[in-house]
Amino acid sequence: MVPSLACPNICVAVMAAGGIPLIVDVSSLDGNISTNAVKSRIDASVKAIIAVDSFGYPADLKTLKEIASPYGCKVIDDACQAYGGSINGERVGCLGDMGVISFGYSKPIALQGGGLLIVPNKNALNGILELMRTNSNSPVSLFKNWLSLNLSLSSKYGLFKFLTNHGLLNYNFPEILKQKLHMTWQLFEQDLPAVKSNLKKAREIISTLNDIDTFDYIDGDWLPWRYSFMITSGETQDRFLRLSKKLHIKSSRLYKPLNIVSNKFLFRNPYPTSPSKNIFDSIFNLRYATTRNSTNQLIEKIKSFRKFW
Repeated sequence: MVPSLACPNICVAVMAAGGIPLIVDVSSLDGNISTNAVKSRIDASVKAIIAVDSFGYPADLKTLKEIASPYGCKVIDDACQAYGGSINGERVGCLGDMGVISFGYSKPIALQGGGLLIVPNKNALNGILELMRTNSNSPVSLFKNWLSLNLSLSSKYGLFKFLTNHGLLNYNFPEILKQKLHMTWQLFEQDLPAVKSNLKKAREIISTLNDIDTFDYIDGDWLPWRYSFMITSGETQDRFLRLSKKLHIKSSRLYKPLNIVSNKFLFRNPYPTSPSKNIFDSIFNLRYATTRNSTNQLIEKIKSFRKFW
């Protein structure tokens, strides 16, 4: 199962593994996969649920695991848009049966490629390594040069641990990229408290603007990949774009809902969702780098934006 509002690469990965994506609805409250939709559509044929932490806000992994458990279904915490955030003291990416994050373009840690696979124990890690070793023609092995493996040990806070001394970080991961990753990750963690504080300030300012709606997110220690909000009026959208361009505020839209592009893939039972279409038609994302300086600049630009709005 994959949410209808997500990067199409998720479906490509499912098909590369020999599966068939089953698109399910998202919640209009936060854009994450709807637990009610999952509950109504799950059966014994569903092997995994990919729970994308959309826009940086954690999906309801606890409920999803409760729904999936009777069917022997695994839940994958896709924290590519959210890592650095946490919920109930646990870091996102560590909340499912396994987790993934990305180091791709514009992500919180951007290396223009690569990623992190988070597994719960050494047995799971060894199983993955064995699969890659013994199946040289498998889809998994094709990505091994860009695959970074990390063992997330169980702890109170579920912290990420780079255990390179145990050979758990990389599998043919280029050494120069590994060094850059360590350096970038250290700076990322160093700036994290200030970045989160700045983004909360940005949210408070944006929530005061007329004709702009924010998602009804739960309060938490979150880290949005891009700050997202909704503008339903076409006239107001045009106004926002003109003002953003004038003030040099970077913004973007979003992927098309997967059910809209599903005729280009071999999806099973494409689900025509209303919430995902509504979100797609009205969502805007403010872009920034997850650094103290970048988010400081974002706040100043939003303050200027408020004056003209």
